[in-house]
Amino acid sequence: MTDDADDSDPEDAVKPTKYIYLQDTTAQYSGDGIAVQGSQIVIGKGGTYEISGTLTDGQILVVTDKKKVKLHLNGHNITSDASPIVVDGGDLTID
Repeated sequence: MTDDADDSDPEDAVKPTKYIYLQDTTAQYSGDGIAVQGSQIVIGKGGTYEISGTLTDGQILVVTDKKKVKLHLNGHNITSDASPIVVDGGDLTID
C-alpha cells in the first residue's frame, strides 16, 4: 500500500491569494503586503500572489525576510532594463 502524501503547504489553506493587476507603468492590487511605488511593485509579506497584465519598464521586488512567497504568473508581461523580478530575503516559488 502506498501513502499518498499531501505536498500542499498548510499555510496556503489559511492565507487567501492576493491579486496584482499590472497596468502599463503602475499596478492595482487586492490584499495586504503589497506596495506600488511607480512602476515598482513591492511584496512585503509571505503568501500567494497572482500576477496578470503588462508592466512597462518595471519590477517586482520581493522583500519578506525568509517568508514563503508563491507567484502565479497568469498572462503577464514585464519589461525592464534590470531583472523584472528581484528577491531580497524571501523564499520564492514561481509557477
